[in-house]
Amino acid sequence: MASNEESNKPFNSLRLNTPVLDPSSRPTTGPAAASTIPGEPLVLQQGGSDANIPETSNNIFRSNMIMSNNGGLIMYTETDQALNLGSVSVWDDSPRDLWNHTKAAEKFKVRTKDFDLTRTVTGQSTYSGPSRRKKIYKIYVTFKCQSYVSGIKVNYAINGSNSFTGTFQDTTYYSNAKGFDAYNAGTSSSQWITVGLKPTASINNVYSIALQFSYADAGQVQKIAAQPSSTQITLTGSASTDAYYNGMPIFFYSGPGQGQIRRVIDYVGSSKVATLNSALSTNVTTSTAYDLGYIHSSFQINDISIVYREKSIK
Repeated sequence: MASNEESNKPFNSLRLNTPVLDPSSRPTTGPAAASTIPGEPLVLQQGGSDANIPETSNNIFRSNMIMSNNGGLIMYTETDQALNLGSVSVWDDSPRDLWNHTKAAEKFKVRTKDFDLTRTVTGQSTYSGPSRRKKIYKIYVTFKCQSYVSGIKVNYAINGSNSFTGTFQDTTYYSNAKGFDAYNAGTSSSQWITVGLKPTASINNVYSIALQFSYADAGQVQKIAAQPSSTQITLTGSASTDAYYNGMPIFFYSGPGQGQIRRVIDYVGSSKVATLNSALSTNVTTSTAYDLGYIHSSFQINDISIVYREKSIK
């Protein structure tokens, strides 16, 4: 039991519930990694439409991150809505789907630092940097997504701006509407795909660039209109363009047949009929709700490269 003095120090008051004495057996990811923490150390909402997204508040106060005795990365969090009722969260890098029906997908947003493209040649001076103008020709991104349409798009901002409105031209493996596309690449989940992204408008005479990865929101959350066969479903209020949903993951999250995940491999805009990659093991009905085009857990980015040219000094 922590003393009164210790109880005012959130991290000092933590006690090892289940010691793991052998370092080689200590988990390094997931809630089990933080066995210094009593109970389930989560700050994610549980159940309801907001499951698996962080608690919301006008002001969120977070500590620095520290390592637990078992090697877990932990952080203390309080909100202005629940002062003195803080919780401890554990960094968990296990892949997970981000559903659209729980609003987890729409909250996904990752921003890079502002790249001023400074480079240093060993034994020589520093080249480029924030004071030199550049022309940026292309961004290369290497990714994989297990033959799915990822649902993650990328935008850019320049010169330290927080306005990520810059877009890139559509290619076989990327579109502004649907994001990075491993389905059209026709490759397996074990292979990386490198896509070269050309900006829609010229990026010239800039000093720096930053990228933002976010949810494209090209799918839909609806109920089934009909099930023509075990490998086909009729979507509700969907796009009229043929093949628009091809490659997107679909999750039947409530109603008859719930819990099944498939991939759309063909879509007919006139009939709204989507063909699935395999037959459903349990039939769905008009009471079945689906989440089409969420962010699949297999999406990964390996590296990002920026192709640019320094402008002459005037």
